[in-house]
Amino acid sequence: MFKINNLILYDFNDNKYTYDFSCGVNYIRGSNSTGKTEFYKFMDYMLGSSDDVFQKPWFKGTLQYATMEIYIDGISYVLHRTEDINKNYIYYYGEKPKEVL
Repeated sequence: MFKINNLILYDFNDNKYTYDFSCGVNYIRGSNSTGKTEFYKFMDYMLGSSDDVFQKPWFKGTLQYATMEIYIDGISYVLHRTEDINKNYIYYYGEKPKEVL
């Protein structure tokens, strides 16, 4: 089983923005031009897309890093992505980042 538990965005002012996901189907709804597609693109980036969202005008200089907690076959992992490709990690939930992806 695969599940996304949460997505946490950290800005440069030490603010934290958390999106929690439920079991089953989750969807994002809103009016046109409110960022739904960009949110999906960011989730894709967190899961390994090479599209560098940190270079997009609406992300550039706004996020320090982001983490996504995922659950796969009974084990929780954390994906940690930054603008710096040398500081992207995956690690077990509850551990600290150790090795670069």
